[in-house]
Amino acid sequence: MHTMTSNSELTMIPLNLLHTSPLNARKTSTASVEELAASILSAKRVIQNLVVVPAKAGKKARFGVVAGGRRLAALSMLAKAEAIPSDWPIPCQIVSKDEAVELSLSENIHREAMHPADEFTGWAGLVDSGMSIEDVAARHGTTPETVRKRLTLARVSPQVMALYRGGELQLDQVMAFTLTDDHAAQEAVLANDADPSVWAIRRALTSDAVRGSDPRAVFVGEDAYIEAGGHIRRDMFGADVFFEDGALLNRLVREQLDATAEPLRSSTAWVDVHAEALTHQTRGQYCAAPTYRADPDAETASALAALDSKREKALAILRKIEDAPASVEPDADDAAWTAASDRVESIEDEIAAVHARLEVIRPEAETLAGVVVALNHDGSVVTLHHLIRASEKGKLRSAPSQSDEPQGWPVDPQSVNTDLSAYLTGIAQEAMAENVPVALRALAYQLALGWIHARWESHGLAISGVDHSQLANSPTLEGSAVEAQRTARHEAWQAALPEEAEALWAWCLAADDATIHALLAYATARSLNGTHCVAQMTPLLAALDVNPAAHWTPRPDYFSRIRKCVTLKILSDHGHADPALAKLKRDQLAEKAAGALAGTGWLPPTLTL
Repeated sequence: MHTMTSNSELTMIPLNLLHTSPLNARKTSTASVEELAASILSAKRVIQNLVVVPAKAGKKARFGVVAGGRRLAALSMLAKAEAIPSDWPIPCQIVSKDEAVELSLSENIHREAMHPADEFTGWAGLVDSGMSIEDVAARHGTTPETVRKRLTLARVSPQVMALYRGGELQLDQVMAFTLTDDHAAQEAVLANDADPSVWAIRRALTSDAVRGSDPRAVFVGEDAYIEAGGHIRRDMFGADVFFEDGALLNRLVREQLDATAEPLRSSTAWVDVHAEALTHQTRGQYCAAPTYRADPDAETASALAALDSKREKALAILRKIEDAPASVEPDADDAAWTAASDRVESIEDEIAAVHARLEVIRPEAETLAGVVVALNHDGSVVTLHHLIRASEKGKLRSAPSQSDEPQGWPVDPQSVNTDLSAYLTGIAQEAMAENVPVALRALAYQLALGWIHARWESHGLAISGVDHSQLANSPTLEGSAVEAQRTARHEAWQAALPEEAEALWAWCLAADDATIHALLAYATARSLNGTHCVAQMTPLLAALDVNPAAHWTPRPDYFSRIRKCVTLKILSDHGHADPALAKLKRDQLAEKAAGALAGTGWLPPTLTL
């Protein structure tokens, strides 16, 4: 047995006489040398000595480091950066070559890595003792933001921290618990589920808060909400922001919308304020008041004639630029075209505004017509004029229309409604197949209705694995990206699932929970059917955060299937009130409309949620 003969006394050896010994057992560094260097520099000394063996390099005596390679690398980094002198004295224990390997193995094998929780609480202790976050960051070679995140983790409930130390909770679960500093709320989550998922933790801790992307939060804004006494909760490990006081937020929304509505009350029969995003159900409470376009008086007619003349001149300039040969300066050509095009659009906007002022409510509707003020889905204010409450529609006297323009709330023809509602169903099915939490809750809701209400009711779900949604009726869906995704998902499940019933049951028994959850989500999604009735899907579409505008682009085939006067009205409402459009054939007008509305976010009535 080898007898240890190492010298227990320490010798101060200049840094430039030290190098890494090939006898060092650790070949791969497992921690940040930069952080260690910052720690050494902050302490102004090496707290733990190095273990070295004598090693000659020519006539000059040198020493190989067999234990403390990371400390040597950190010191070398500091010397190279001229943060310390190259001959800085380093405390070393000199051992023989025979002892070197055993010492190196002993140090590296038996060293126990620090648990992350110890780092969190250690840094919190430094801050609690008076050290600034910036000083802690500098001492450990990291950023103040990283220190703030560690401090947030250190201050979770002791119960959460104990479970993390014991390996019963993972780091991502602890990060989710930091969404609140209320220890009782954190422990209540654990009382319901000893090993909750990250999703379940986040949902439980934010159930009473309003997400920052909510239209109400966007509308009010963080500054106004905080000034009114509200508290913002931020996800330190993500981009989410939560407004904790929903009642305060709703009051601020109402106050601001009431201020917008107040000037309108003197010029209309009524003003309804909805302190939330305008939904399909809310729109269903109203219909458009019958209007007609009044003949312009002499002054207005003169103004329109002048605008038409200005528009023709501006169009002539634009066409001249488009027909001119390219110059050697394409950027200048582009700038000239943009300026001319903007000029044409500006004049067209003025024309459209004049025509809008000529829209007059029919006499029999004047005492019934009012205005709705609400929020749009992007948090902006939407003001809808010339509306009649659906409950008062019967008070209108029947009168012949004085205009060829569509009256009432726009409605797609039945064939178009079938197409687009099936298309929207396809989008919703794909979104639900991707969203396991919502799909399982929709499934549970639908099954529970069976014994709670004992009658047929649904959000569009007909629970079975059979797809009844008639998606083949949608030419818009055919060939689209959504159809390709649906087909690929279906083929993947078709290939994975056994065809025989007994084999399928055995497959289900053997499958893990994640696979079964994905299959349940897909099967539930297949049962969703909103064809012919988009409204019943609205709660699910909202939960799935489905945005039809992200999928649908105006297409000529849509406009070729609706009345020409409707297309002209849509174009006019969007600043394209060109009289020449009315002279185009239906197919030509459809092409123009699709191009003009592309990228504007406009949606046909069936897809307007």
